[in-house]
Amino acid sequence: MSYHRKESPTQSIRIAALQESSLEVWGKEPRGSNIPAVQSYKRKLPDGSRGIEFDTYVEPNSDGHPHYASWSGERPGIFNRNDESGEYVAINVFNFINKQR
Repeated sequence: MSYHRKESPTQSIRIAALQESSLEVWGKEPRGSNIPAVQSYKRKLPDGSRGIEFDTYVEPNSDGHPHYASWSGERPGIFNRNDESGEYVAINVFNFINKQR
């Protein structure tokens, strides 16, 4: 299955370039949670939209939302990452398409 993120303040051109070069997508705590998670929409990026599109071998959480996918917790394929702005989790991706150039 393909996943996507639309361009936004948190999915900037700079972040898309980092994702493309590392083949990792990172995530912080979603609003209202204290658990870091990678989040995306299910399916390919809609035609004409700016953002990124990717595939991953890591199965999303089994929360069953029909339109959104998230990856969190301590399990194979989910990695802890840190940078100057905090703690993140990350997943490896492939078939990465950057439509934010």
